Amino acid sequence: MREMPIAFYTGAAFDRNVSPIVPHDPVHLPAIWAFCSSPEYVTAVRRTDRKLKVTNATLVKVPFDLAHWQKLATKKYPNGLPEPYSDDPTQWLFHGHPRYAEAGTELHVALARLAGYRWPAESDADMRLSVEARAHIAEVATLPEEDAYGLLPVVPVLGERPLAERLRTYCVAAWGELWADDSEAALIASACERAKEKPPKQLTFDAWLRSHAARQRAKLFHDRPFLWWIWDGRPDGFVVVAYYHRLDHANLERLAYTVLGDWITRLGDDPRVEAARILQDKLARILEGEKPYDIFARWKPLERQPLGWEPDLDDGVRLNIRPFIEARVLAHVPNVRYTVDRGKDVPSAPWYPALSRQDLSLTLNCPAVLACLPDPGAELARSPVSRSRAPASCPARSAPHRTNALHVPASELSARNWLIPPTPYWPIYRWVGVGGASGSVGDCCMSGGFTRLH
Repeated sequence: MREMPIAFYTGAAFDRNVSPIVPHDPVHLPAIWAFCSSPEYVTAVRRTDRKLKVTNATLVKVPFDLAHWQKLATKKYPNGLPEPYSDDPTQWLFHGHPRYAEAGTELHVALARLAGYRWPAESDADMRLSVEARAHIAEVATLPEEDAYGLLPVVPVLGERPLAERLRTYCVAAWGELWADDSEAALIASACERAKEKPPKQLTFDAWLRSHAARQRAKLFHDRPFLWWIWDGRPDGFVVVAYYHRLDHANLERLAYTVLGDWITRLGDDPRVEAARILQDKLARILEGEKPYDIFARWKPLERQPLGWEPDLDDGVRLNIRPFIEARVLAHVPNVRYTVDRGKDVPSAPWYPALSRQDLSLTLNCPAVLACLPDPGAELARSPVSRSRAPASCPARSAPHRTNALHVPASELSARNWLIPPTPYWPIYRWVGVGGASGSVGDCCMSGGFTRLH
């Protein structure tokens, strides 16, 4: 944790990697904010504590010249501290407009909108935002609508234009009069510069989508991407950008048999058809949950284990993307490690004796797990057979099964489970309290890992 980014605390729950700083006197708020948001504060903290993870108390032990920072705050914030605003698409406060996004992220924002994603700030009218952010939200709402299924084929299928053309049309609408002949190349170069990569030889959307976009997006969203590049392994073959939050069983079927099926039909005797058929077969195995392409959530009871491709978004990207990693159908594999599973089983779980060591990351088809199941019918129900084909005596046929809610109100979202990358280290601050003096940050405020918010 070499960096210590800060933000205003808005009342949300936080973990032990975050510490609020509360001033004794609200009048000191601008000066404290100016100091803590400056490089001088990080330097002062590191001078006091050189450990990777500093303690809460260290945050307010650093020297603090109140008069100096009051002058700087008055000059920098003559109208008071700014309202919440962010151009970073990995943050909840982001307004969602690609044109105003941070340099190098514009194309990733445009792709996300084309696929159907909307940032929490767009749907939460009560979220505290600046006037500028609200203006961007109103403007972005007028842009072209998203894909109905969250499936964006790079190749032309089902009468749709290639994704490069659709992305270009969307960017022209988003940039308006500011769009120029060299804007496409400039956006690609900016995205590659942010990722510290060499740009493709051809600065076109089609080349960028096939060669760089998947890798750059995974890096941008901390290897928990919500857009997945599914391909057949050929540079000139089938590629589709799938919006993970809409990729339920029905949409994966549509991808495997309708979208990819149309591509196979169009190819005819083309040599590329073999790779496309192999991809279709792998997607069919993921749909059925065939080993090792199944999903196993070790923290769930048996009756809530998915049968086939029925992902629970609350289980997170790391778990649900695993079947596609195992099938080797992703154009870029995020940096996800399955060698160690930090989850804990409860003693009531039927596979607790086999997995209680907490050093395994297995699937429910694993013999060690199957041996612990209480009913042979459960093993059959978990095999590559659909629920409807299981025998009537199998408990899985009548067991209650959870369905996925693909559209959830922003108030129910959480950074841990949803596509905004999990950043538990957000240092979040709130400035409240009375009294105080000066001399050090600790004289003007207090810091602690509070677990109850008032």
